[in-house]
Amino acid sequence: LLDLIIEWEESGGKIPIEELCAANPSMADALREALRRIDIANPLLGVRRPPNIPNLKVGELLGSGGMSDVWSAVQLDTGREVALKVIRPGPSSNRHAQLRFVREIEILAPLEHENIARLYQAGQSEDGAYILMQRIVGVPLDEYVRTHAIGIRQTIELMRIICDAI
Repeated sequence: LLDLIIEWEESGGKIPIEELCAANPSMADALREALRRIDIANPLLGVRRPPNIPNLKVGELLGSGGMSDVWSAVQLDTGREVALKVIRPGPSSNRHAQLRFVREIEILAPLEHENIARLYQAGQSEDGAYILMQRIVGVPLDEYVRTHAIGIRQTIELMRIICDAI
């Protein structure tokens, strides 16, 4: 049963609880409650479920921060590869996190610079708030500095470029 449920979820379909419980309809409520508990427990166990956002095919998890996850995705109508940022469900998705997320959208929206990922869309889905932005392939700044063993002058130049962008 669990394999079937995972398969339905991964294919983006709704879980047909009534169909699964046709032989024993009294089990439908128990199954709904069990699935709800799994959804609540997943973030606590480190399990990440791709969000369900209309017009997007969500791919792999690219990274996670204190309150959010970033996923690779493709816009179905344009074929454009994007980054999808969502507030992670669970304890980190409190009111304060929601307000910080909205503030991030307000700050990103007017920014246009070659060194800042463009904000394409922000919205709300059944899985919560999301930001759809330009996907930039590369490595995090700290990893770049560490792996390239750059000196102080190059580090200062990188910081100048970053400051110019913001």
